[in-house]
Amino acid sequence: MSDKPRWTERPLPLLPSSLRLRIKRWAELRYWRTRESIDSNAHYEYFFTEHFGLDRDFYKGKRVLDVGCGPRGSLEWMDVASEVVGADPLADEYRKIGAPKGRMQYVAARAEELPFPDGHFDVVSAFNALDHVENVSAAAAEIARVTTPGGSFLLIVEVGHEPTWTEPHTLAADFHRALEGWETRSEQVYAFHEAVYASVRARKPYKGGVGILSARLERTAVPSKRPVTS
Repeated sequence: MSDKPRWTERPLPLLPSSLRLRIKRWAELRYWRTRESIDSNAHYEYFFTEHFGLDRDFYKGKRVLDVGCGPRGSLEWMDVASEVVGADPLADEYRKIGAPKGRMQYVAARAEELPFPDGHFDVVSAFNALDHVENVSAAAAEIARVTTPGGSFLLIVEVGHEPTWTEPHTLAADFHRALEGWETRSEQVYAFHEAVYASVRARKPYKGGVGILSARLERTAVPSKRPVTS
């Protein structure tokens, strides 16, 4: 892997950022509206537990945040946690198209501006989400800010792909090593196979190009002030 982790920050520059954002949100919502079932969350437990070598008891009494959660109740299965929250810019729209109404709280928020106190969450996840944000650096800094010291960041993200309207960043396979305030506890890169979650389950060796990064990070420090977002 490269000694200089990197990612793009200004993709698709020919349009104003406000217009890019409107197109991006329209495309994201259109994707979910075409899915056959919104209320489909049974597969999430595997990725939060067995995949990372954890079990349900790991989450007992913890506050958990899923950034870029989507509308399928990714944390509904987590009945042992003390608080489960999903943050997504489209949270209000997700409620309208049938997001599950359970114990998981949906909060309409960008990853770059999370409306939570410093160090509030014990575990923060971002599955198939961090390449969707507007500003990777600001999003990562906010995730660090709201995670308690010693807390965990569970990351699954596509790397090496060309920018698209909904995934506007090309992330290097080792970009997580450049994130301020984190130590890597485990990491693996898989070859891309059909889709993000299918690739993680297939666990095919990564040989460059498009892949899926899976990493568990531990919060060791946090930026001294809220990052400036675009």
